[in-house]
Amino acid sequence: MIEKQILQALVTNEDYTRQVLPFLKKDYFQQLEYSLVYDVISEYFEKYNAIPKKEALIIDIENKGGVGEETNQVCRGHCV
Repeated sequence: MIEKQILQALVTNEDYTRQVLPFLKKDYFQQLEYSLVYDVISEYFEKYNAIPKKEALIIDIENKGGVGEETNQVCRGHCV
């Protein structure tokens, strides 16, 4: 439950993201889907220095290689 709240805050609150993201690691997210969503958010933020919009998150999740369609659907469902 806390993992989902962290992910929601990462994509809705830029100040929170700037303060917390440097201290988070992919390993902190136990569920594969949460870990993947975190990975996409982190990569996006590093590349663009901004929090991703929902549409950008969904596209990046779909383009993530090595992940099955079922996992992609679950990840898209976790996007805020």
